[in-house]
Amino acid sequence: MTAATQQFGLSTIGQIFVRAKDLDRAVRFYRDTLGMSFLFQAPPQMAFFQCGATTVLLGVPEAPELDHPASIIYYLVRTSRRHTPRCTSARWSS
Repeated sequence: MTAATQQFGLSTIGQIFVRAKDLDRAVRFYRDTLGMSFLFQAPPQMAFFQCGATTVLLGVPEAPELDHPASIIYYLVRTSRRHTPRCTSARWSS
């Protein structure tokens, strides 16, 4: 597709957030049991791993309203001025 005909779309997952109740236990599981490449731990309660081209973020939710059983997927999106109004005006949720 040329730049003039290129359509907006998602094609790559950049990061996945996985909720954890016990961060230390989750780190041991992802690192020691699954063998995932541990990157670093950061405050307040986050740990980052590399899984191929995707970063996996383990985290303990900071507030009760953020504590839900679903994971959060962060997509890499190529943006252009042409797509910005569509992205900012849409309310996307799953």
